[in-house]
Amino acid sequence: MSKEKPLPGEIPLDALGRCLVDLEIRCHVVPWDGKVEFCVLGRTIGPDDSRRYAQVTNLVLKTVEEGEPLEPTFKLGRDNVQALMDELWRIGVRPTEATGPGELEATKAHLRDMRLLVANALDIPELRGKA
Repeated sequence: MSKEKPLPGEIPLDALGRCLVDLEIRCHVVPWDGKVEFCVLGRTIGPDDSRRYAQVTNLVLKTVEEGEPLEPTFKLGRDNVQALMDELWRIGVRPTEATGPGELEATKAHLRDMRLLVANALDIPELRGKA
């Protein structure tokens, strides 16, 4: 089954009619310097339905003027972003703050309130002091 034209969301890659259908980012930690290396792969499909990987090999820095609109280096769907986060987690990268701003303090305040409610409802003076 050959493809007449790319499907929605597919990006033509070359004159042979290969199309990019998905991006995958793989990473690993280099043991001797601790830096993280990334490989960006594109899963492609040809007009004859052959499937291959293509590797992004060069990122080029382009000078831009201050205030000039920026184009994204690349775009990822939410599933791909989740896969990247999972890949980073696999190699030991963790969020700086595991919860959103203020969430931990809000949870602590909620627990204090609950202890106080229980202490009053069950008439437990010891718990009232800890709330």
